[in-house]
Amino acid sequence: MPQVSIKDIARMLNISVATVSRALHDRYDVNPETKRKVLELAEKLNYRPNSHAIGLLTKRTHTIGLVVPEIDNQFFSEIINGLENVAYEQGYNVMIFQSQNIYEREVKIIDQLIGARVDGVAISIGSSTEDFRHLNMLKELDIPLAMFDRAHDKVYGHKIINDNFDGGYKAGEFLIKRGRQRIAHIAGPATLKLSRLRLQGFKAALRDAQLELRPEYVVHTTFRMEDSYQTALNLLRLLPRPDAIFAVSDYVALGVLKAARELDIKIPQELALIGFTNLAVGPLLEPPLTTISQQSYEMGQETARILLENIESSEEDFKLQTRIFKPELVIRDSV
Repeated sequence: MPQVSIKDIARMLNISVATVSRALHDRYDVNPETKRKVLELAEKLNYRPNSHAIGLLTKRTHTIGLVVPEIDNQFFSEIINGLENVAYEQGYNVMIFQSQNIYEREVKIIDQLIGARVDGVAISIGSSTEDFRHLNMLKELDIPLAMFDRAHDKVYGHKIINDNFDGGYKAGEFLIKRGRQRIAHIAGPATLKLSRLRLQGFKAALRDAQLELRPEYVVHTTFRMEDSYQTALNLLRLLPRPDAIFAVSDYVALGVLKAARELDIKIPQELALIGFTNLAVGPLLEPPLTTISQQSYEMGQETARILLENIESSEEDFKLQTRIFKPELVIRDSV
């Protein structure tokens, strides 16, 4: 029999999820009769996420939920490592899920975490997510939320992010200083704020140098290497061909390297290439990849600290916090 969720109880009683949660937490602002019905139905349906009695629901589970787009992405793996280490030190377990950038999957994961009664949620929002009701529901349920790397202004929660505008500017500025004139950018999905900010920073660097940016030199792709490879093939077949590419991530840069080899374009002699992330594989590539470094492990640590501080706080209106990490240029041989 599938596990009963808080949504199931709300649907059966024709009341809101928030009301069910408040009743299970024995909140004072719930009608006594409604609270009685919720507790009786929860008991009848065996709604016991960790086998404790319903009366124990007022206590913490010392568990936080962590949602990343892709676990096999090194950037997110390092964030997981940093967050989990801090959580473990403070006596918290971490439930880890991957959304695979699928909106429907992300919604189901959040529902699962609510049903598991986690004390807080940390998430990097998927690239296909444009409706944020499932995330804003957490505020109604008094579950603290921290967004890392991929955050959105329409979501109520803490933000732990990179200065993506600055990173895009540094990438464009460095390519210009190396004498490149026909500079292109392979951007990430336009739905992601980080993609838009990196593009804006890149454009600002070119504008400050009074360098023209051809419209056809800005293209969008996913963060998957195979997609970026196809995008790079099309870009490198343009005439005149770009003499430099700023890739939105190192994974996208890997696709550019593959396309350049296939078209017999020499890097950096004919094409300069700069990525964004600083993957461990970067120094091992041929040529070693110049990139913009992100402090992924530290970002994970800071996300855990802020989230746990919120969970442990006695303040009802805990002030939302924003942490911004400054990216750094890592110079190697691809430019």
